[in-house]
Amino acid sequence: MRICLQIRVGGVMTRPSCTVEGCGRAHEARGLCHAHYLRFRRHDDVQADRPIGDGTQGCRFPGCDRPHDSQGMCRSHRAQSDRGAELSPIRRFVFGTARERFEARIVRGPGCWEWSGTISSTGYGQVKIDGRHVAVHRLSYELHVGPIPDGLVIDHLCSNRKCANPAHLEAVTQAENVRRARA
Repeated sequence: MRICLQIRVGGVMTRPSCTVEGCGRAHEARGLCHAHYLRFRRHDDVQADRPIGDGTQGCRFPGCDRPHDSQGMCRSHRAQSDRGAELSPIRRFVFGTARERFEARIVRGPGCWEWSGTISSTGYGQVKIDGRHVAVHRLSYELHVGPIPDGLVIDHLCSNRKCANPAHLEAVTQAENVRRARA
């Protein structure tokens, strides 16, 4: 819990400022602003000679204008880095039909069509359509081949869970899908 101290200066209530020369930020603890206090706790020195960022620096990924969160990257690029993925541009909200949303996030390669959007915890691409999360490989099959027959699931012939190339997808029974996965 933070306690906001205020002092009266010339009849006006003000909050004390950081005691580091030239800082001017609001006082938080031990006469220091939050940034200088954290430096003091980590390094036993406020490192007054080092400038404190104003939070407006952007992500280090070229062309990304989002503010950085950690290690000089925005949250989205940091998540890509943590997953071990190659850093790629972050696309903002994509509106439109299911086909337009599908096409906006597909990276067509010579073989697989890689999904560059949201990846589920099981490694499959997913997109939200009409308020429901839909597996991208199923959406691709329905867009390019047709409806998925009842009782069948979609198998990736290439074993790449992010692939949405309809040539790599086949409707099979669940038993066949499991048998292929074990082979």
